[in-house]
Amino acid sequence: MGHGPASEDDDDRDDGSASKASHTQLMRCSCSALAMHVFLHSSVQYVPAMPGRPAALSNSEACMLQLDSGGRLQKHVLLKRDNGDVDLSKQVDAQPVNVKDVDRMRREMQAIEDDIANTEKGKAALEDKFWEVEAKLVTKLEELERHAHQCNQALKKLKPTVAFQYMIDSKGSSPTEMLGTGYKTVLKPALLAHAEENKRICLSNLENLNDLQKQLQGNAK
Repeated sequence: MGHGPASEDDDDRDDGSASKASHTQLMRCSCSALAMHVFLHSSVQYVPAMPGRPAALSNSEACMLQLDSGGRLQKHVLLKRDNGDVDLSKQVDAQPVNVKDVDRMRREMQAIEDDIANTEKGKAALEDKFWEVEAKLVTKLEELERHAHQCNQALKKLKPTVAFQYMIDSKGSSPTEMLGTGYKTVLKPALLAHAEENKRICLSNLENLNDLQKQLQGNAK
C-alpha cells in the first residue's frame, strides 16, 4: 500500500517525461524539415544545437538562422547577377576597337552616301529631262493645232466643200488617237474624188482649148 502513491507519481513523471520528449522530438523534426527545405533551396548547411542550450530552443534558432541565411543568399545571388551585368557592360565598353573594322565601316558608309548622292543627282536629271520633253510636247501640240486649223479653213474653201474637220485629241498616245480615223474614212476618199473631178475638168478645158485653137487657125486662113 505504501508503494502505491509512489508508483503513480513515478508513472506521472514517466508520462510527463515521455510527453516532453515527444514534443521535443516533434520540434526537432519540424525544424529539421524546414532546415532541409532551406538547405535544398539555398545550399546553406543546417545549424546544429549549441552546447548548453535546450535542443528545442537551439533547433528553433537554427531554423530562424537558416531562413535568414536563405534570404541573405538570395540577396547575394541577385547582387552578384547585377554586378555581373555591370562587369559585362564594362568589358564591352572597354573592348578595344579594331582599326581595320573602323576603316571598313567608314568606307561602307561613304559608299552608301555616294550611292544616295548619285541617286539624287540621277533623279534630278530625270526630272529636268521630263520637263524638257513636256515643254517640247506642248510646243508640238500647239503647232499641230495650228496646222489643223489651217487645214480646216482650206477644206471650207474647196468647191465642193468637204464635210470634215480635224479635231485634235491632246490626250491621244498615237497619231490615230490624236487625229482620229475620219481623215482616212472621210477626208481621203473625198480628196481623191475631188482630185478626179478636177482632173476631169482640166481635161475638158484642155479639149475645149484645142478646139478653139483649131477654129482660130481656120479663120486665119
